[in-house]
Amino acid sequence: MATGMQVIERLTPLTGLRPTTLDRQFRAQRLAGQLPAGQPGGGKVSAHFEAHHLVAVLLGLAGPIPSDAPEAATALRTMPYRGTDNPPQDVSPPLPTLEDQLAEWIRDNTAAYLNGKAATDACSALFRTMKLGLCLNPRQAIITFEPPPGDKQLTIVYAADPGPPLAMRRLTILSGELFIAAGELVADTIEQNAAIAAVQFLGDTQPAKAGSGFESARASPPKALAPLRDQPRANGTGRLAKLPVATRDDNEFQAAASPSSETNGRDEWPPPKMPMT
Repeated sequence: MATGMQVIERLTPLTGLRPTTLDRQFRAQRLAGQLPAGQPGGGKVSAHFEAHHLVAVLLGLAGPIPSDAPEAATALRTMPYRGTDNPPQDVSPPLPTLEDQLAEWIRDNTAAYLNGKAATDACSALFRTMKLGLCLNPRQAIITFEPPPGDKQLTIVYAADPGPPLAMRRLTILSGELFIAAGELVADTIEQNAAIAAVQFLGDTQPAKAGSGFESARASPPKALAPLRDQPRANGTGRLAKLPVATRDDNEFQAAASPSSETNGRDEWPPPKMPMT
């Protein structure tokens, strides 16, 4: 699934940031309630990232330092749509806020991955031409799609009301590769959640064995299925890197009582012997 560790591993080579830098950003945004927090035990109770979480991550990259990520994401996510230059006829009108628009583009990439290689290739080809420029002062996002030769460039602008001007402006440029990666991560979460639901459904619908009752209750219980771990699937899309998992043999922790000779072979414990006085 798309856990925090896997998101960091996927975005590190694309952003050029160190894993520790992204980890500090994630910690700050998690404390601000912008990212999911898992529960002890891992597996299906781990923090799983969805489209709106990854939007917060991308917008947080506009912060000058990792601890500024929550403030940057809050400042940029609600910016309203301002206008489009040279919109092609087959492009739908942008959504009202920047947060909605970025989440929609991540979902587009997710749907492409779920629909197969042809859809993935077409969607990826489009987003590889995309650049997203984020500025905190003035608050503004400028999105461009490089057109084929001979066509005009598509530009979409989201901006808030400008505040007092400053002498320094900081601009963060994000590549469309980040949206392709985000769609891949969300697709992995969706497919793994479906696999978990299928396993749980099959477990809930298994018929009881005929004749089960007191005798079956005395028998040793069946071994439980291995817990769902915080790792990608062993089969399926295989989009995320596999993590090594330590295994053990549960049999080594099971001790069987041996019959005592003093009970003539019956599976009973001998009565305690009284000390001689």
